[in-house]
Amino acid sequence: MTTETLLELEHVTKAFKRRGTSEQVLAVDQVSLTVRAGESVALVGESGSGKSTLARIALGLELPDAGSVVLTGHELSTLRGKQLRSVRRRMQPIFQDAGASFNPRRSVRAAMFQGLRHLGSDDERQARAVDLLDRVGLRPGESFLHRLPHELSGGQRQRLAIARAIASDPVLIVADEPLSGADVSVRGQVMNLLVDLQKERGIAYLMITHDISLARSFADRVAVMHHGSVVEQGSTDDVLSEPKDDYTRLLVRAVPELNGPMPSRAYLT
Repeated sequence: MTTETLLELEHVTKAFKRRGTSEQVLAVDQVSLTVRAGESVALVGESGSGKSTLARIALGLELPDAGSVVLTGHELSTLRGKQLRSVRRRMQPIFQDAGASFNPRRSVRAAMFQGLRHLGSDDERQARAVDLLDRVGLRPGESFLHRLPHELSGGQRQRLAIARAIASDPVLIVADEPLSGADVSVRGQVMNLLVDLQKERGIAYLMITHDISLARSFADRVAVMHHGSVVEQGSTDDVLSEPKDDYTRLLVRAVPELNGPMPSRAYLT
């Protein structure tokens, strides 16, 4: 039985003007990529390879110059208004800087209520918010509701970002470098939380990362990006154990621990 395709990028291209000139810089070049229900796909590559631009296009935050973005069978560029909001609610982001993704003047309660607008009353939203905060390890959840984001630690803000992302019951989460700068203990806790949520809810992930070790421990499939193009993609074991592209080989050789056996799918510390 074929697993449902949630996100399909077809020949996506995006260029930007270089500041102060009329020169066009190709950030994403003819990229095709799919994410299926319940799987984790890692998009890896160095800074400047086009990963984050592709993530923003997938989320509908940037429009491609060419190509298509199809989410749960809907071409995003053809949708407007309520229909677009309804479809986009099925895909949620987790950004690199969790602190910057929250309004510093709005409470945790307000941040959580954004993703719970589909519920009927404030009492329902509050009960659901407390449940979600408890689920991601912010316990007791009720004690966090009236705090401001700057009153939380970095690890707590990342957990809050995850709670907000899953509030609308998404089928897909796009995580753009969600652990960049986090210490080792926070990395392990957050990655294990994401794995647990996937097992419980069947959430699929598109993980944007420069960390090959993280991709190896977390992803079912890997796509390698270089200078705006996907140069290689396939199962994590195939791509990282027997890379075919020269650039992929360079990335793998730079991480000595990849020479060992494949780990289980959790980022344990």
